[in-house]
Amino acid sequence: RCFDCYHAPIVCTECLLQEHKHNPFHRIETWSFKWCIWKRGELGTVVGFTLNLGHGGNLCRANRLPPRPMTIVHEHGITPMRVGFCGCTTKETLDVVPDTVQLLRFGLFPGSWHRPETAFTMNGLRFYHLLSMQCGVTGLDYTKYLRRSTDMVDLESVTDRHRELNNTMREFMFLRATRRAGVEPTKNLEPRSLAVLCPACPHPGINMEPGWEALPWEWAFRNWFHSTSDGNFHATDKNKPIDPTDFALTLGAAYFADERDYKVFLTHARPQKENTTCSKFGAMGYSRYGGRVCGTVGLTCASHMFMLPCGCVDLPGAEAFTFVDYCMLACLRPWARLTHVHGYDINCQYRKKYNTRVQQLMKDYPTLRTIQNEVMPFILPAIGKFHAPAHTASCRCKFSYNFLPGVGMTDGEACERIWSTLNLLALRAKEMSPGHRHDFINEYHSFMNVTRVHAMPDTLAKRHERAVDNLERTGEYLKTIEATVAEKMGEEKLQKWRYEEQVWEQNVLTRQNDEFPNPYELAKEKVLTEKELLEKITRERALTSDNILGLLGVIQRGVELAQHRESLLDDIQACTKIDNDLETRCQEFQEELQYWATLREKYLAPVLEQAIRRAKENPSEEQATQTSSATSGDEAKLPANFPLRDEAEDTGSENDGLPPEREAPDESRPWLEVYNSSIMLPSSYMSEVQQQPALREAVELEMECRRAEAGRTLEDLRTTIIGSEVLKMNKKFTKGKSLTTRAQAKIQTANNEVRKAANLYRRNWVLLIALGMDKADPMYRPLAKKDVVKFVMSSDTADLGKSKHADSWIWENISFADSPDESRYQEFYDDARRVHWFRTSATRNRWREEVIILEEEMKRCMRFFFHYMKLWENHAKKREGNGDAGGAAYARKYVLPRSIELPMLTPFFRQVFRYVRLLKMCKYHFDGRIAFVSDACPFVCPPCLTPCNRTLSILRRSVGMTRRRRAQYVLRMTRS
Repeated sequence: RCFDCYHAPIVCTECLLQEHKHNPFHRIETWSFKWCIWKRGELGTVVGFTLNLGHGGNLCRANRLPPRPMTIVHEHGITPMRVGFCGCTTKETLDVVPDTVQLLRFGLFPGSWHRPETAFTMNGLRFYHLLSMQCGVTGLDYTKYLRRSTDMVDLESVTDRHRELNNTMREFMFLRATRRAGVEPTKNLEPRSLAVLCPACPHPGINMEPGWEALPWEWAFRNWFHSTSDGNFHATDKNKPIDPTDFALTLGAAYFADERDYKVFLTHARPQKENTTCSKFGAMGYSRYGGRVCGTVGLTCASHMFMLPCGCVDLPGAEAFTFVDYCMLACLRPWARLTHVHGYDINCQYRKKYNTRVQQLMKDYPTLRTIQNEVMPFILPAIGKFHAPAHTASCRCKFSYNFLPGVGMTDGEACERIWSTLNLLALRAKEMSPGHRHDFINEYHSFMNVTRVHAMPDTLAKRHERAVDNLERTGEYLKTIEATVAEKMGEEKLQKWRYEEQVWEQNVLTRQNDEFPNPYELAKEKVLTEKELLEKITRERALTSDNILGLLGVIQRGVELAQHRESLLDDIQACTKIDNDLETRCQEFQEELQYWATLREKYLAPVLEQAIRRAKENPSEEQATQTSSATSGDEAKLPANFPLRDEAEDTGSENDGLPPEREAPDESRPWLEVYNSSIMLPSSYMSEVQQQPALREAVELEMECRRAEAGRTLEDLRTTIIGSEVLKMNKKFTKGKSLTTRAQAKIQTANNEVRKAANLYRRNWVLLIALGMDKADPMYRPLAKKDVVKFVMSSDTADLGKSKHADSWIWENISFADSPDESRYQEFYDDARRVHWFRTSATRNRWREEVIILEEEMKRCMRFFFHYMKLWENHAKKREGNGDAGGAAYARKYVLPRSIELPMLTPFFRQVFRYVRLLKMCKYHFDGRIAFVSDACPFVCPPCLTPCNRTLSILRRSVGMTRRRRAQYVLRMTRS
């Protein structure tokens, strides 16, 4: 019986062989009458079985030679088989079809090309290719898997075909790459002919809108080409004996620059030692491996993580500028007419003398055709967001993707992500010969590029949705800040800042002079010293001592005493030992509390007693319902804690905006005395008591006092946060262990002050809610832990990914920065306000650019797919005209015959025509984001920057229609 067939019947040997004429690699089980068991085996070991390659599996009468013993490697194992070749001659040549061609037509890939004795099934090779690229399975592991699938016990009895698998897989990958690219598998391929391109990046002549060269400078950024370069010191190669005749099958046609030209370059290249005025990086002369290859340098698409064609070279030693220059010249030739945004870890140094170096490089090697460029693109240098904090303050802003105009939300770290996955294959690649290693890495880059092509419609749609949401969020946040600035500082100040922003963008684009002011950092002369910060915080935290009589005075003083009580508890908790000063403060607090209690009895107690009495006589419906279940007889019982409010819900998690519950320190009598002291204000009572007419005035007075106190604690919080960040900035300039330790202690103290101020505000907010304030109050909101964050005043303290998260609401109203009587503090706060506006405006501008760039990328993506669909259609016609029916059939896998309408496609055809499926995905994901001309041509409408009046009127009239009706209407009108 067959082991791999379902519902397999038990049959005789002759019937089994006849049934498996077309499934020769199935495994079988034979019944042993001696041992009464099923014995596992292969069809190839059955007596009388021969794998006939021709005549539908039947024996060829023209072949007089006996069947050849061969080893067949298939997806289930490794099996010895007798293979019968066909001996019939062809009509064209009157010669017998070569053995290798017969194997290929049958579906077996020969292990050698002279007299093959090993063959691999196509399905097995595809299976191994996918496992190798996606899961990192090595050839040795795959061979062991096949051997164990054949015989789990006696592994040595199964033939080892690891060496043959490696050689065959290399040829198989090359043939698949040439077939996918539509080129003949020859030795001297055209440069870049095997590379998989990014459909969303600009490619002149393929997917760019008509008239893109005439776009004004302020809109040309949507057609800029973004790339990053970086070195990878894991992609090495061992220095071991190799075949001198070995060469890469993908010679110069994929992602490595032409190996022959680069070999000539290496024989004469002498990397120069580069001086640096910035931080030391690994790219500055770093190398840790002594093999034949110490690493690679590569260029990638910065936005979509595509490896660029001819953008990789091997490093014979340390990374140096000359190798990156060679990459740039070899790779950027197709994009020479575009503005180029180039990200590199050390671009602040690399850009210096770049034009001089590349011109000299082309002059020194005039015979190397792959690096000769007639036009050099304009390059805007940038530094990746992850590497930027390691640079000096001057570099961090002038080369930051956060502040460079026209770059959108690109982060410049695409290379690092590609290396992280490629490094998983580094241990395999370093054992290969140089040619095999290049073929393997090229195939991996193509595999990853293809997966990104298939995911591109969904990726762009998700990015666009995120960008639109963030643009709206940052726009509203910027409007809030500008309204406050215009009110406090005047509209002229905003106009001045906007002009300075335009000047900055102009300077950073032209870079005629590197010494220009940086608006995204605090001016050093305006930064407060530690002493000034301490004085301001102390002054703001001082309690007022004005004696105010009457009900207002009692409530106001009670609120101040409650604030004083919280401060005392924080100070006692922070002390390991209570000193005399703290003991004195506790005694003074108890004395003030006793004096306040007498005033409370005089002014507040009478109205409280009246309100409590009325609440008992007229309970609310909710209270009556809650207590009805506890009644005994006719008399209802009030809650046990009446009339006081349950304060258990006043504490909780800081993540929810609630203050944490206090824990008593060990053996702290003063803390317990202060904690147990009672300050009974209207907020201490139930809402039923607060709602009584007698207490209404007192509740309103306490709410006003609490709101004022909440505003002061918010200002205190902002001040302490800024103080903490200034201390962190100052620490970077501190040298020496003792001074650094002291600075860190000050920062820790400042962080504790931030925590105290935040919890003080939370306690005021909880009491405001108890007094009846709406939880959706726009001025005083719940202060979650994530809200207690800085606004960035310096690139030193900038966080990666900050632009993708909402800013804290505590910085929306920056009127806290007004200190009319303290000019020294006012200068600092005005400068902090300026920096906050500039950074918020830059974030909004980058998201606006991101939306525009993504919409253009969607259009380019559809133009790209449509271009290649037409290309493969022409390729199919050409093949068919030359009599190559097989090549034409393969080409039609990518296109849709024009005679078949898209809605009439069966599921089978939708699976076959790849570019049709990709265009269908684009139309599904991009609907409502960009406009289409028609179903037949996916070019977007209109191609110009500003739509014509007719197009605008069509779009206006389509507002309110359903999506399907709107699409039909716009299609009909634009066609007319």
